[in-house]
Amino acid sequence: MSARQHIRWAAILLLGCLIALLSYSQTLSGRLDLTADQEFTLADSTLDLLGELDDRLQVKLYFNRDIEGAEGLLPARMVLEDLLDEMAQASNGKMVVETVDPTTDLAASRDAEHIGIAAVPLPSRRVGSVSMNTLYQGLEMRYHDASEVIPFAIPAEFEFAFVTRLQALLKPDRSRVAFFSRESPAAPPVPGIEMPIPADRIFANFRAILYDRYRVEEVLLDADSGGLRLGEDADLLVVARPENVNESELASIQNYLGGGGHVLILWDTEEISPGLGARPIQTGLKDWLASLGVHPQSGLVWDAHSQEAPVGSRAVPMPDGSVKQASITMPYGFLPVLEGDSFHSEHVVTASLSDVLMFWAHPILLEDKAKQQFAAETLLRSSPQSWLLPSDVSLKMTAENIERLRGAAAQSGPARAFSLAVSLRDVVGGQGLLTLLGDADLFHNASLQAGSTNSDFALNLIDWMAQRSSLIGLRSRGKRARRIPHFYNEYIASQGGAPSTTEEAESLDREAKAFERAERRSLAWSNVLLPPLLVLLLAFAHFSYHARAAKRPWRRAGGAS
Repeated sequence: MSARQHIRWAAILLLGCLIALLSYSQTLSGRLDLTADQEFTLADSTLDLLGELDDRLQVKLYFNRDIEGAEGLLPARMVLEDLLDEMAQASNGKMVVETVDPTTDLAASRDAEHIGIAAVPLPSRRVGSVSMNTLYQGLEMRYHDASEVIPFAIPAEFEFAFVTRLQALLKPDRSRVAFFSRESPAAPPVPGIEMPIPADRIFANFRAILYDRYRVEEVLLDADSGGLRLGEDADLLVVARPENVNESELASIQNYLGGGGHVLILWDTEEISPGLGARPIQTGLKDWLASLGVHPQSGLVWDAHSQEAPVGSRAVPMPDGSVKQASITMPYGFLPVLEGDSFHSEHVVTASLSDVLMFWAHPILLEDKAKQQFAAETLLRSSPQSWLLPSDVSLKMTAENIERLRGAAAQSGPARAFSLAVSLRDVVGGQGLLTLLGDADLFHNASLQAGSTNSDFALNLIDWMAQRSSLIGLRSRGKRARRIPHFYNEYIASQGGAPSTTEEAESLDREAKAFERAERRSLAWSNVLLPPLLVLLLAFAHFSYHARAAKRPWRRAGGAS
């Protein structure tokens, strides 16, 4: 066989192998998900729940196919349909998906209105006119005789919304959260009337964000209540801003922990009024916590990395000759902003958080006993530029008072990071989980709004303590904070933090801004210059190699020159 025939037959065989390989690959399916949080892969909790289906799960999509004027939503809809298709395949035939269009099907429109899926008005602009279109993008899940609804599906949050509703269908008995506080009881519900919330019921928003997935019940812990039993009465006990806890109530908490219960204590030693006045609170738990090696302090954390507070205004002349008032703000150290290293990076509760804003937080000191005997770990801590101030200092948000507090903090001693939330295991009789948060105001109505990062922290904490950690990964998928260098703050920290005088602060501010500009400039020029330099180096290596190869004398296969 000649060399030409050999090449021809080799090409034919190679082509045949490629055709066979392509045909076989049509029967295979696979995916390589390189995202950090596996955003394009169904979570294990989703697959586990789909595997528990013992009957048909009917999923009805309410999608209007004609979305003229909102074509940008088509990619999102394709993602939703692909997700549902993948879930249906993972269910081994137990999940069936049906799509209906309420804009063309009158029966589907009535069904959507009946189950609570409303059309979203969408403006559509054409030349010379503006019209309103209706957009449906919800779904209903039916299993046995129960149903759950997602009124409007969003791809980024869809799997979490789907799993929580599927869990409610498979396990109708929701986890129970027992709530113990000194708040006034809520008014009895009246159909069709929204009852006012008592002024001292300061954790109403905290309860509200739990209602969707938990059964929240008010409890008494005195001798007449009979105590709490794990699983039978509550899966989690929240002790919100304890005040004058008596021996009988403390015994109930200890017995609940001893039975393997989980307890969350929202600690505070004062109640801050809207006018920034403080009313002292005696918790009644200090001695018991001290016996565990845990010492929540009555003082307040002053953190240089904090929220800006308005302290006044100044007149600013405008180009047209008018004068406007501009707000003046200053960092108010009693409102620490926790970011980055302030979170336990490996803990499921805090690993995905970007920031948490605290309010008049109390530090928690841990003895070696707590760390060794109860495996105590810190979930939240202040920044390294923090100090401890007495609780009786003035809390006023004025420039003079903030300067005074800043100076008092600098004179109180070296800065350090303080633990603000800790958890202990096997607290009573080798059982129980206790979490202590040194800031009850974090979950106050005024600071806890749905969708905020504080709300994310609250939900993560409750899910973890109620042993539903798998939901945390779903809710926070794609939201894991990526560390971004903040050159300005890094320079301030390297110089020992914020100074006590205005002149020093202005000088440090100028230096920090100059440092930030220099670092940004160096990064920008690196991005411009490094790629072509790398190409030049590779080209130089390539031509150098071939130049050296060209200088070597040619030799025959037998070794002769």
